[in-house]
Amino acid sequence: MAITYERLNTNNGDGSSTTISLTNLSQSYTHLRIIAMVAVSSGTPYLSVRFNNDSSSIYDSHFVGCTYNANTIESNNAGNQTSVNLQSGVAGYYIGQVSSSGLQMLTMDIPYYNAANGQQGGAYTYIDRTWCIHGMWSWGSTSAITRIDVISSSTAFTTTSSLSAYGILKA
Repeated sequence: MAITYERLNTNNGDGSSTTISLTNLSQSYTHLRIIAMVAVSSGTPYLSVRFNNDSSSIYDSHFVGCTYNANTIESNNAGNQTSVNLQSGVAGYYIGQVSSSGLQMLTMDIPYYNAANGQQGGAYTYIDRTWCIHGMWSWGSTSAITRIDVISSSTAFTTTSSLSAYGILKA
């Protein structure tokens, strides 16, 4: 039997907000896949992801990334953060930096998002016109995930930006 994802919710940028949110996520699934395709009209803000509107310093992330055009490789470990932060930089390049010159894509997998039996965690991939990164993250909460926010550090998301959640049904 093939595993298929069912779309649960989608929300779009409104052109004036620095956050795109998915709320009231159903707890009827075992795993979530989050797909964000985002763009901004100006500036170069950084992206981050937050769960259940929790800004406590209980997020950790670890990643490795490389550039397409400069053969630059970077890895980073970040603990005690207030979100899954996609910001880091080396040699003038910044991972997770949204540019007005293109669309960025973030895919995040969240296994057992509704199991309140310990710290939540998962994996993500971030791709833009310069970087491709793969990482793991954790959120030090035992709460089921009912809300997901993708946050721009300074510039509003365009109306072409979207955030979607897909779920695998419980067996």
